[in-house]
Amino acid sequence: MGTRPWIADDELWALTEPLLPPWPEQSPEPRPVSDRPCLHAILFVLDNDITWQLLPSEPGFGSGQTYRRRLDR
Repeated sequence: MGTRPWIADDELWALTEPLLPPWPEQSPEPRPVSDRPCLHAILFVLDNDITWQLLPSEPGFGSGQTYRRRLDR
């Protein structure tokens, strides 16, 4: 995710990572984005009170729909 400062810093990530469910072995799709950048994008949307469609692509987030689907999952 480039040089952008993490919203999910190392301390928050250390607390959060063990709480995430494992990716299903029989998942119909590969994991599109690793967990930490996904958490960062989710927190960015919440912190900035924006919709998934307004998630900026220039810092390297990509499609907001990817993260929305991941949060739903």
